[in-house]
Amino acid sequence: MDSSDDLDFVTCNAAVLRSCLERTIYAIPSDKDPYSVAGLFCHPSEGNLICFAATDGHRLAYSQMPSDGMQALQLGEGIVIPRKGVQEIRKVLKKETKAFLAVHENCLILKTLDALLKVQLLDKEFPKYQVIISEERPFGFNVDKKAFHAALKRMVNPSRSKWQYVRFTIKSGVLEFGFGDLGFDHFDRGVYAVAVEYEGKEFAVAFNIRYVLDAIQAAPGSRVRFEWVDERHGGAFIGVDDPSYLALIMPVVVGPLS
Repeated sequence: MDSSDDLDFVTCNAAVLRSCLERTIYAIPSDKDPYSVAGLFCHPSEGNLICFAATDGHRLAYSQMPSDGMQALQLGEGIVIPRKGVQEIRKVLKKETKAFLAVHENCLILKTLDALLKVQLLDKEFPKYQVIISEERPFGFNVDKKAFHAALKRMVNPSRSKWQYVRFTIKSGVLEFGFGDLGFDHFDRGVYAVAVEYEGKEFAVAFNIRYVLDAIQAAPGSRVRFEWVDERHGGAFIGVDDPSYLALIMPVVVGPLS
């Protein structure tokens, strides 16, 4: 396709679209991962929404935006945008307030006043990610995003962050968290605590610490909410001020509490 003049473009809010991409790109797996789809799934949903989801099998990032004016975009049951395409779209949208989108011949075409970008879509079926998101998560608490992220980051050893875990122990009024190396430590090293608004049964769960940092950093607003069902299900991080964002992280198995 040499020209975009004959395409039917839809108008979208560039800032909102860019935010959705930034909140989900971290969970797109590497192209070298043979078991996952290395792209961002974009699909229409009930309630006049456009949804974005990425997963590497260990974590899921999800965001949504109103489909105002975008109902005519030919998404079908959904399209998969490759990681590199997502990165290029973010660059184009960085200084834009309005953008124009079209889908044609398995390409996503993005047009602004100064740029035209064509992204070849992935011809792959995205997993039914909705089935792993529990509709009811009866337990949870809110916490200051900046302070929580800073406390976790102080634990990280940059040379070993890929293998480090953080264990949350939630008690009435307090969240304790310790850390260690997956496969090496039999007990937590360094236990910290922050005050939280929670009254209920004590609960403990461990996650890859890098996944938690990514999820919290991508969350919009100044507060983040952590919700859970039990120790076997993934923990959900949600934007308190903007619940259109959700990150789900599967727990890891570590040694017993010391």
